[in-house]
Amino acid sequence: MLREIRIVDLWKSYGNQIVALKGVTLNINEGEFVIIAGPNGAGKTTMLRILSGEISYDRGSVEVYGYEPGNLNCKKLLGVMPQEAQLHEYLSVYEYLYYLSILKDIPKSDAKREIKRIMETFQLEEYRNKKIAELSGGYKKRVLLAQALVGNPQILLLDEPTVGLDPTMRVKMWNLLLKYFKTQRVTILLSTHYLDEVRENANRVVVLNKGKVVFEGSVGKLLAHVGYKYRFIIRGRIHELKKNLKDFMFNLEDDETIALYIRSIEELKQVMELIDLSNNTNVYEVFLDRPTVDEAYLSVIGNGHSL
Repeated sequence: MLREIRIVDLWKSYGNQIVALKGVTLNINEGEFVIIAGPNGAGKTTMLRILSGEISYDRGSVEVYGYEPGNLNCKKLLGVMPQEAQLHEYLSVYEYLYYLSILKDIPKSDAKREIKRIMETFQLEEYRNKKIAELSGGYKKRVLLAQALVGNPQILLLDEPTVGLDPTMRVKMWNLLLKYFKTQRVTILLSTHYLDEVRENANRVVVLNKGKVVFEGSVGKLLAHVGYKYRFIIRGRIHELKKNLKDFMFNLEDDETIALYIRSIEELKQVMELIDLSNNTNVYEVFLDRPTVDEAYLSVIGNGHSL
């Protein structure tokens, strides 16, 4: 069996007006940890819902380890954490996970051992008999993530697993998730709108924008896509200079500072020539920086968007 997730020319629309995915093509190999980023409405959740078999697609092809999404054999491979889910809050943590294990046809003799393993992994043992309704938001998120692991799935589809958590709980959740990834042979697709999570944890980043893949690769490749950032401290008619730089990526940081993104020495020479040609404009200082992940992200989706 082919051990990869293969998406080819995938299209999905909602009604006649909203086209959520526009020809997405993507391959994800077994054992990869792939983070999917993009603005709201970019198609991240739609893609994960298609992979889980929750919704259908219009055209293209999707295979999950050789199976069509929704196929029973495919579902057995998956652990899914949706962005929003209704937990059975009247049950205890143990009762809820045991209930899910029975739904997944895990023999009762194995279910107890399975739940013990999962609760230890996500540090839920002391809450095993606590009603889910009595848990904090952070621990409810842990239960949602724990439910995705019931049945020892080979692929995890995690939609915004840390959204709504405070920074401390986000770090704890990531530590638990990364530990699980390193100790188990699993494939993970995770969507997030926190750029610090992209920077710190991704093996590979896929950036979606307006239903299309606009970037795919490592964080290093994402930063290299932008190039170096030259910050020019300029006195004079800076707004006139701004007009001459329309073919370059830049930010006007304040009335005296332009941050330019330069990919080559040739581009730098062109910029210096344009500055020389600008009337009543003088360069006082130049700084060389590496762009941040936030800046690199904005460069691939276009300014004006936010995660």
